[in-house]
Amino acid sequence: QRARAMSIVVWATTVGSVAGPQLSAPGAKLGSALGLNSLVGPYLFSITAFVLATLVTLSMRRPQRPLSGGTSGRNVSMLECLRVAWNHPLTLLGMVAVITGQMMMTSVMVMTPLHMHHQDMGLELVGIVISSHILGMYGLSPVVGWLADKIGPRMVIYLGMAIFAL
Repeated sequence: QRARAMSIVVWATTVGSVAGPQLSAPGAKLGSALGLNSLVGPYLFSITAFVLATLVTLSMRRPQRPLSGGTSGRNVSMLECLRVAWNHPLTLLGMVAVITGQMMMTSVMVMTPLHMHHQDMGLELVGIVISSHILGMYGLSPVVGWLADKIGPRMVIYLGMAIFAL
């Protein structure tokens, strides 16, 4: 049930990701009210949220023992993690699938707000579109996690590739 557990974490973050773009218009008003460029306001919300998340994370207790399958409690460098992934084909396939999917999604979605702005659509509508997109990407993650536990991660990756191709 590892995939299902991880998918629930992803799903939980969807709440903030869907709500976040809805703060674009209020953020713009905040930026203007503070005498700043209106597009600075949403960043102020983000900075505040990141600071609060950092404080909450720092206040949490660290695990007393390594996690199952962990590294005996020692710190592991990113390079060492990549070396391990390189030697495990399924891990490498998962990384390539996630990175490729992220690149495809980013390529489309980075242009969407710009195109909408050039079509004279307001920040409220941009926020709704971005929120809908995020909900579509992650809303079913518990189902995908369950499916990965049932049919295996490789089959789920191939299913995702077929969906991307369509």
